[in-house]
Amino acid sequence: MPSLPVSPLPHTPLLASATVPVVSNPATTPTPKPRAKVTIIPELCKGCELCVYACPSGNLTLSPALNSKGYHPAVFSYNGQRGACTACAICYWVCPDMAVSEIRRLKL
Repeated sequence: MPSLPVSPLPHTPLLASATVPVVSNPATTPTPKPRAKVTIIPELCKGCELCVYACPSGNLTLSPALNSKGYHPAVFSYNGQRGACTACAICYWVCPDMAVSEIRRLKL
């Protein structure tokens, strides 16, 4: 099998005046205050993960524990992978089993 020709990458030297982005220290960065609370009924959840994928803030995950039906139910965390819950209610609307029972905005 013949090999394909590969063009070399252009050489770009580092500039002396280039700035390095400052990364904040997670130990000193304050965690955002929770803005909403989502209540999930674990016995109604079948672990389909529709709410997990639909959550824009990444506040929902599947529990490692099983419910009485043998499913891993979704669980809510105040601060998700992409920020705090905004009470957008997308999880409520995508849940086919009505396991997301309440979405409440918290006073700041």
